[in-house]
Amino acid sequence: MRRTWVSLFALLAIAGTTLGFVAEDAKYTTKEVMNKAQKGGLMKKVLEEKASAADKAKLVEYYESLPKHEPNKGDAAAYKKLTENMVTAAKAAQKGEAGWKQKLQKAAANCKACHDLYK
Repeated sequence: MRRTWVSLFALLAIAGTTLGFVAEDAKYTTKEVMNKAQKGGLMKKVLEEKASAADKAKLVEYYESLPKHEPNKGDAAAYKKLTENMVTAAKAAQKGEAGWKQKLQKAAANCKACHDLYK
């Protein structure tokens, strides 16, 4: 009987951990975000003010996945802050806040700065 309870407890612990991980899991991989938002030209389209409301919302959605990932190298806390700044800048663009273009350029347009530190 004791073995059954221990097994049940272990199973519940694993299930709880797994469910928690899935809930926090990012919708897109970093590679998908880079291919669609950066290389795919979505961020550029937003910066050039040629993006629709749906395009801006998609950019926010892509960027929201980034802080949920760990960088390949470098300081994870600094990476998280940098990617959260990208989300904030994309949301500013989506809302049309004053200075959104400068925020987005500063946060997301310099690929090399991020790649050198975290890729």
